[in-house]
Amino acid sequence: MPLSLRQVHPLFVGDVSGVDMRTSPDAALIRDMVDAADRYAILIFPSHTIIDEQHVAFSRSFGRLCHGRWHRSLMGNRPRDDATALTA
Repeated sequence: MPLSLRQVHPLFVGDVSGVDMRTSPDAALIRDMVDAADRYAILIFPSHTIIDEQHVAFSRSFGRLCHGRWHRSLMGNRPRDDATALTA
């Protein structure tokens, strides 16, 4: 199934379907998703149920991931596993 986008808000936010985030994207899908991010600024993937490792692996296809300190304030005291340590 090819990438499909639906505009959620009049100014930004695209709802993405047709992407399997459990597998590595090819060059065409990366290009299409970068174009979609440029157009909508925020992309949501509401129908995906992936584990942290799959999310990190998929995201690495778009470039180096940054690991900041902000995550602790968002997560509170919730335990984290090694999949969220993006510097590996």
